[in-house]
Amino acid sequence: MPSDALSLRSPDGQLELQFAVVDGVPQYALNRNGQAVVLPSRMGFILEWRDDLAHAFVLKDSKRSTFDETWEPVWGEEAHIRNHYNEMLVTLEQPVGSVESMDHSTEKRPTVMQIRFRLYDDGLGFRYEFPDLLPADLYLGNIYNALVCFWFKEELTEFAMAGDHTAWWIPGDYDTQEYNYTESKLSEIRDLWEAGHKNGGWPWTAFSKTGVQTALQMKTADGLYLNIHEAATLDFPTMHLDFIDALSINPWDTMSVFHQKAKANSQQPKAYTFRAWLCPD
Repeated sequence: MPSDALSLRSPDGQLELQFAVVDGVPQYALNRNGQAVVLPSRMGFILEWRDDLAHAFVLKDSKRSTFDETWEPVWGEEAHIRNHYNEMLVTLEQPVGSVESMDHSTEKRPTVMQIRFRLYDDGLGFRYEFPDLLPADLYLGNIYNALVCFWFKEELTEFAMAGDHTAWWIPGDYDTQEYNYTESKLSEIRDLWEAGHKNGGWPWTAFSKTGVQTALQMKTADGLYLNIHEAATLDFPTMHLDFIDALSINPWDTMSVFHQKAKANSQQPKAYTFRAWLCPD
């Protein structure tokens, strides 16, 4: 990541999130005790009938906050769950005229996308947000976001792993999750995908010969367990992952570096989906 990248640390200081806009492309990375967990990975979307939310961005603003509460689940293993995280909200803008318009719009409005990161002691959650009215402290008068009505065609979010981890996975499938899990290296998913499909799951509709479903469980050579999953998928399509051999894998998106509480804390009524990482020892 560039030297001027924004940095956010977990409450205990072990996890560090870095974020930057590199040549117009939003990117993030995640480190644990100075060791890479997620290498620099791009973020964004391809839209239907509109300019893509993938490039020509500038960083407009960033805000930080801390949250700490304890709540009681209705049922489960824990009587009380602590919801403690440091948060960073970044506001990104595609300035008017920075990309060629595809919708023939004549009204001059900036395109604004926000990304909200929440960093826990045991994981990272992030989600994309699309505000209607742009923040008053950034603009004079009432300026509205150009993104009023739009359709997602593809999500470009990447989770670039720092190694060829052991993974427990089931094939990506639009129709069923009824599979037995396959244990393999990430690099072996392509060769084992067909066998994985025969290991349960019928009928099935595949979207990629390297696609897997979430949650995706992994273990590093150093014994660190990683998990990619999502929470609060309200009015948003559920996430599948497509393994790309060049290191990249694709509502909160969460990565756990590992504790069930991180999943529970992300599963709150929200307007947007969270992606999440969990990173347990």
